[in-house]
Amino acid sequence: MEEFSKILNIYKNTLFKMIYSYVKDENDAQDILQEVFLKLYLNFHKIKDISKLKIYIYKITRNKINDFFRKKKREKLLLKKVEQKHSEESTPECTSTQILETLQKIPPKFKEIIILKDIQGLSYKEISKILNIRIGTVQSRLFRARLILRRYLNET
Repeated sequence: MEEFSKILNIYKNTLFKMIYSYVKDENDAQDILQEVFLKLYLNFHKIKDISKLKIYIYKITRNKINDFFRKKKREKLLLKKVEQKHSEESTPECTSTQILETLQKIPPKFKEIIILKDIQGLSYKEISKILNIRIGTVQSRLFRARLILRRYLNET
């Protein structure tokens, strides 16, 4: 994997600058860069034409940047939905920060379901495969997760 290390050293600064120019946050840019190199590392053995490596690396980077913005958009939509639902139930106003803090309080198996479904936008079938549970279990956990989240938000 010495070859991979060389590639990493060649591209890390250039890719970081490219990513940062889009996301405008150093931590997010570092995270995306790590995702790019992880994907490259996991698929490195599949690359047969090394002359096309640069194109492949830039495609991965572009896709990871797009994934980042899609995720941000879904997070905003989720927060908007939760805030709207929360205010419809005539409870005190809550902020996005309160929702994110509350998500940290709920049990991991419920938090995970909310993140996969409402933030990542995955289907019940995809979540079922990822967590290795039945679709019915996904649905019931999501229902309970939303109840728990709502209960915590009502307490604030």
